[in-house]
Amino acid sequence: AAVLRVPILFGEVEKVEESAVTVLWDRVQEGAESCTIDHCQQRFPTYTNDVARVCRNMAERALQ
Repeated sequence: AAVLRVPILFGEVEKVEESAVTVLWDRVQEGAESCTIDHCQQRFPTYTNDVARVCRNMAERALQ
């Protein structure tokens, strides 16, 4: 078994609301001076294609 946690994804979206990263970018573009963000954990945006590649690699290794 394996757990892959990726709390902030970014990549191609159909709507801005689909990603926390694009929502923040939209707020910056609108000129927002501040916004509230949970600060109790460190999080790093992760590209969806990278996550897909890692999931595939994990599945392939599990099948070997």
